Amino acid sequence: MICFTLILHYICSLPTEKTALRSLAYSSAAVPFIGKPILAPFMSNDITTVLIVSAAFAIALVQQPMTFIMLASQNNKHNVSFMRNLLITLKEPVILAPIVAVILLLVRFPMPHVIIKTGEIMGMAIPAIAMFTSGIILYTQKIAFNFNVILSVIIRNIVTPLIVIFMLKILHCSYETIHYTALAVSIPVGSVVVIMAIKFNTLQKEMASTLFCSTVLSIVTIPLILTLTKWIV
Repeated sequence: MICFTLILHYICSLPTEKTALRSLAYSSAAVPFIGKPILAPFMSNDITTVLIVSAAFAIALVQQPMTFIMLASQNNKHNVSFMRNLLITLKEPVILAPIVAVILLLVRFPMPHVIIKTGEIMGMAIPAIAMFTSGIILYTQKIAFNFNVILSVIIRNIVTPLIVIFMLKILHCSYETIHYTALAVSIPVGSVVVIMAIKFNTLQKEMASTLFCSTVLSIVTIPLILTLTKWIV
């Protein structure tokens, strides 16, 4: 996401709000939300869990805060300082909750069995909830097809996975690692991009259209990426 942000902002000279949302759309996959049913048939439960947790950490601790800070700074009507803006961002539930969860995990805080079981049940329901949420979002937003939507879908569904594959190939990772990672990053964009767009009233139609097209075309692009992975590796 950082690379896409630098390219869009400094080379393509896009405004901050467009840079933030498009960078998120290019780099963020819905692995934590719909990854389980897609990844589970191809790999063990342990590997699936590692990929989902890694993706969740990347989105919750890096991508979402970056996007939130960039969008909030652009809507800064009261000339709030960067540190003040950062504190406001950290207080948002969507940002604060994952950070608190990671801290509790790192300090090995003993969680009550009831909370653990509740979390497991909620975790199993996430794919269905994510699809339901996406459906509501797409119902409220008019879908439009234009150059920016098509470009976002191509980058999200094809270019980004290929970049990851080549990077892992250069690092001499094993075939299994490349194959599993390629499958994970080829999952379409998540509804978080539309949620951010609606919250800050920016590029709502474009992000909703990107979500729709990316999800529909993933039926074709995921097998394509897996085929290219075998050819490249």
